[in-house]
Amino acid sequence: MSIIKDAPEEIYLVIEGVEPGDTFKDCHDVTWEAEQINGNDVKYIRADKVAALEADAARMKDALLQIKEMTDAEGDEDTYRLDDPEGCFDTVFAVAEQAIKPDDAMKGGA
Repeated sequence: MSIIKDAPEEIYLVIEGVEPGDTFKDCHDVTWEAEQINGNDVKYIRADKVAALEADAARMKDALLQIKEMTDAEGDEDTYRLDDPEGCFDTVFAVAEQAIKPDDAMKGGA
C-alpha cells in the first residue's frame, strides 16, 4: 500500500533534453507526471499494482492448465471430456469462476 493516499497506479518519468545514447546521469530535467506528456516518457507501475496483476495472471494460467488437463485426459472417469459437453462446460465455468477469485480460492479448490 502506498503511503500517499491518492498515489496513481501508474506514473510517467518525463524526460526532456536527453539525446539517444545518453545515460541516466545525463538526465537533469526530469519530472514525474500522472499522465504521459511526451512520446519518450517512461511508464512506471506501482509495485503493489504489479503484484496484483501477477497474481491475476497466475490464477488465469492455473485455470487454463486445469481446463487443458480436463479436456486432454483420456480414460479418466473423473475428467469431463469434450464428448460430454454439459459436464465439460459446467466444469469449465466452475474453474473459470475460481480463476477470478482471490488466490486462496484456487488453493482451496472448488
